Amino acid sequence: MPNAFLLVSDEFARDAAILRHFEKHRVATDNKLCALTTFPTKKDWGMDLWAGHPDVEYFTHLAADIRAAENEHIFALVTLFREDNPLYPWTAQFKGLKPGKLVARFIGEIGDPYLQTTGKHKPPRQKEPITEPRVRTFNELKHLVGVAPMGGKIPMHIGHLQNSFKDRARTRLWLITDQLVKQHDSTYYPIFTAGVIKYAREEYRGVDKKGVPWNDARFAVVGRKRARILVGAAFLEGLYREARRLHEES
Repeated sequence: MPNAFLLVSDEFARDAAILRHFEKHRVATDNKLCALTTFPTKKDWGMDLWAGHPDVEYFTHLAADIRAAENEHIFALVTLFREDNPLYPWTAQFKGLKPGKLVARFIGEIGDPYLQTTGKHKPPRQKEPITEPRVRTFNELKHLVGVAPMGGKIPMHIGHLQNSFKDRARTRLWLITDQLVKQHDSTYYPIFTAGVIKYAREEYRGVDKKGVPWNDARFAVVGRKRARILVGAAFLEGLYREARRLHEES
């Protein structure tokens, strides 16, 4: 049976879950504070209460306390990843990822890249919860992170359409790609440049809701985002292969 704790220990999984809890409460508290004062990007929202108002002071102190606790758990998670996780040496070889924070938080969202330890089985056993760790395919991992194309497009959470990918995981992967494409000597930079060239072809120009073709500026921005998705998928594949190697050698 695969070792479910080789890459994600109980302590790491627990700290990641607690960190998500604090992150949600910090965002909610910040929103409450903005509702009492002013939303930064929506000037016509908020009650415009002054800084010395008792409720504003209460939520200001609460937000500071939650943020401090969140930072403590981030430090603990990153320390665990750097000191105990066998994946760290592989990820640390890439510039921008050596501090460990970005990958640690990503692993905290997806768990073991090679093993599925929670959730339910795939069809036809989709109603049965997973009780023992199972090896998942790379395609399953891509679907979990939300970088597996569906109908030629990257999945989105839209209206009545239900998708099983984890938004937070894709956000963490996006932050990782931000570092990878900044390093021109990175292993993944050629993938990015090739993607930019590919998606600059006219056949990839989309249209807006009114059926009008995108202007050149929007076309270029979308092309760079698509190229970064290629980088994310390539990094995810490398992470999956390294996790598989570690499991097979353990």
